[in-house]
Amino acid sequence: MRIATASAVFAALAVAGCSASQSSSTPASAPAATSRSAAAAVGTGSTEPTASSSAEPVTSSASTAAATAASNPTAAATGTAKPTTVDGNITIAAAGDLQSGPMKITPLYCGKLTAAQQARFGTTAVGGLIYRYANHASASGAAKLYVGFTNGTTVAGENYAGQVSDITDGQSAEGEVDAIGISGQDLTFTGCEVMSYALYTTATGLDPVSYAG
Repeated sequence: MRIATASAVFAALAVAGCSASQSSSTPASAPAATSRSAAAAVGTGSTEPTASSSAEPVTSSASTAAATAASNPTAAATGTAKPTTVDGNITIAAAGDLQSGPMKITPLYCGKLTAAQQARFGTTAVGGLIYRYANHASASGAAKLYVGFTNGTTVAGENYAGQVSDITDGQSAEGEVDAIGISGQDLTFTGCEVMSYALYTTATGLDPVSYAG
C-alpha cells in the first residue's frame, strides 16, 4: 500500500494551531510541495511516555531504523515507491521530490489516545500519532507534521498537527496529529504513515516549503 507523498504548502516559518471540530488538528488535503537539500533523517521512538493502563494503543519501540528516501518523484507520485516501516504500525512515506529539512522527526506512538494524552495535547480526538521533533537549525521554530492514517490497505484519512511549540537549535519537543476526517469525525485506523512536515514559528508564520518526514 502506498499513500501518495503529501506535504503542506504554508507561508514562512510560523505556528498555526489549526483545529477542526473539537480537535487540536485540522484535517487537510495533500498540498503540493517544494523540495530542499538531501534525503530525510527520521528516527524511531520509544513507547509513548504518557500512556495509561486504560489505553489500547499500539506503541512503537526503540528501534534505530531510518527512512529510506526514494529519489524518483514520479514513482512516488504514482504510488510505485513504497513506504518504509520504522516500527510496528508506523511507516515513513517515500520522499519522492521532497528533501530533508532542519528538523529530525521521530514518530513515537500511533493508536488510541488516553485521557492524559488528550489533555496534554489539547484534543478530544479518539486516536492519533505522537511525534518528537528536534531542531538542528540556527533559527527557532517547530515542525508541523502531516500524517496519513491507514486501515489495512485503505487510506482512512490524512491530517496535520495542531498547536506545537517553537524550539531553538539543539532542543526537542513533542507534537500530536489527530486521527480525524475532513468533517472532524474520528477515524478508524490501524497504522500511521509520516508524510512530510512544514516549518513554522509563532512570529513569522508557516514556511511554504514542505520537507520529507
